[in-house]
Amino acid sequence: MSIDRTAYQSESILTEGRTLSNDSWSTGMNCNQLVLAFADNTTTACYAPLAARTPDSLRATPLDEAWLFVRGRKAERVRKYDVTGHPRWTDAR
Repeated sequence: MSIDRTAYQSESILTEGRTLSNDSWSTGMNCNQLVLAFADNTTTACYAPLAARTPDSLRATPLDEAWLFVRGRKAERVRKYDVTGHPRWTDAR
C-alpha cells in the first residue's frame, strides 16, 4: 500500500501514487492507496473520479478521516487510526 502524502509536499515533486505523463498528472492505481489529505487542486482532480465525488467534497473531508483506494473495489472514506491509543505508543516516542 502506498500513502499519497501530497498534503505535505509541493506540487512540483512526484509523490507516491501519481505519475506524470503527457504533461498531465494521472493517478497510478497499480497498488492500494491511502490518501490522508487533499492539499492541491491537481491531486484532488485526479482522485475525484475514482471516489465518484466532486473535488470540493474531497477537500471537505474531515481531518479525522481519509480515503482508501483498493484496486477492484469502490473508494471508501475511513476513519484515521489514533496511534496515541496504541499500547506501545510510549515506546515509539
